[in-house]
Amino acid sequence: MAIDPTFEPAALQLAALASPQDDARANARVLAKLKEQATREPRDPALQLALGRALIAGGEIAAGKAALRRMIELTPVLPEAHLSLAEVAMREQNVDEAIAALQAALKTNPNHIETNVMLANLFVGQGRVDAAVRHLETALRVNPDLTEPSLALGELYVAQGRADDALARVSTVGKAAGASPRAQLIAATAYLQKRQLERALLAARRALELDPRLSSAVFTLGVVLEQRGDVDRAIAAYRKTIELNPGDPRPYNNLARLYADRERNLEEALDLARKAVELMPNRGEILDTLGWVYARRGMLTEAEQTLRQAVTLTPNRASLLYHLGFVQYRLGRMADAASEMRRALRADANFPEAAKAREILAASAKDPS
Repeated sequence: MAIDPTFEPAALQLAALASPQDDARANARVLAKLKEQATREPRDPALQLALGRALIAGGEIAAGKAALRRMIELTPVLPEAHLSLAEVAMREQNVDEAIAALQAALKTNPNHIETNVMLANLFVGQGRVDAAVRHLETALRVNPDLTEPSLALGELYVAQGRADDALARVSTVGKAAGASPRAQLIAATAYLQKRQLERALLAARRALELDPRLSSAVFTLGVVLEQRGDVDRAIAAYRKTIELNPGDPRPYNNLARLYADRERNLEEALDLARKAVELMPNRGEILDTLGWVYARRGMLTEAEQTLRQAVTLTPNRASLLYHLGFVQYRLGRMADAASEMRRALRADANFPEAAKAREILAASAKDPS
């Protein structure tokens, strides 16, 4: 099955904790002074915060965390110590601990911009798009003029299929959108979702004028060209995407599926589909493409096994159900084929292969073996 362009997780950059290390002796003197002051004034929350950050910057992580927790005990209504604990947890790649610290910070100030943006970044990394959207929306209600969070939210709206909201979000960036390949890519993908192919084409080309090596824009251009019927240029765009970003499974998948649909280059299509599965083994649409290539090559047993995996992962996608039913029909299992065709039509009565699905249903009724 073809894969449409999807958002790329937003690169929300977090500030580094460490202070400059070019003067270790000066840093040691500062740390010693902070320790001395904190001993004299143990209930000064600002001192505990400064001490905690300095200890962490100096590599004394456990002691630094302890100082930050003392600051929280002294002043529980401020988010700063929670944020520092979250940053340490992220450095240690302890995402759950980082999320817990940030959620604690939000209890002190639910509208704190930095906390909401950091949480959104972590949720994107976990694939929790809806949660990420909520936190970015909160941050942008406080300050609607933040460019990077606005674009990140636009990308997430695209991932949710909210094309109009994505376009509205890009428009809030104003003149900056015209000079931003990222903004143009969001617009291209949103227009593609709305089936406004000419606008999608213009936006994708504009993104590539701004950044000719933006692989996601090249891929999106390929999808637009394919949907416009310009297959040869679409193939060239998919190949260019592979050249620019060989770790992206989408162009391998779409190129393999394009060849399978046209019964062209089936040996190469199999290699491409297998590569896509290698890069993303648990995506139903990608397994569907591999199964469909197997079917086109007459490898029906392998096709059915692979398509069953695809349908298990993505059970309500009409095209996937149709492919499985088609293979079962070719295997002579009419009752199974009819069952999958009915499931496909229930999922979407107007999917592209709906007429063929009804033909197979009618044939199965005549020969219900």
